[in-house]
Amino acid sequence: MANKPKREAPNLANATQEFLIDEIAQLRDQMKDLEYLEGIYKEGLKSRLHDKDGNITPLTEQNKEAMADAIFKGNKNIMQIKYVSQARFNTEAFKADHPDLYAQYVKTIEFNQFKFTPLE
Repeated sequence: MANKPKREAPNLANATQEFLIDEIAQLRDQMKDLEYLEGIYKEGLKSRLHDKDGNITPLTEQNKEAMADAIFKGNKNIMQIKYVSQARFNTEAFKADHPDLYAQYVKTIEFNQFKFTPLE
């Protein structure tokens, strides 16, 4: 069973089956709406880490501290941000030029990786 909510549950002693089914359906609709809004807010938060040209700003010690309030709400971890650097093969240049010179066309990209912590 899920964690107890912050508000008290109503007294269901006299609740009918139809009432309970309707309430469950309404709660499910509300949860869908909240999940949709959560997605919008997550994208908004991620977009705040882009510069004016749309490039993702690498996390530095300075902007990590600035993001601390957004990442943690009270004692709850809302999201984790991990700086990731990867080497990727530039296949367009590889195919257009010298197929035997693989190492010459490795392109390194850098980005922030986002992982949202599920609600408890």
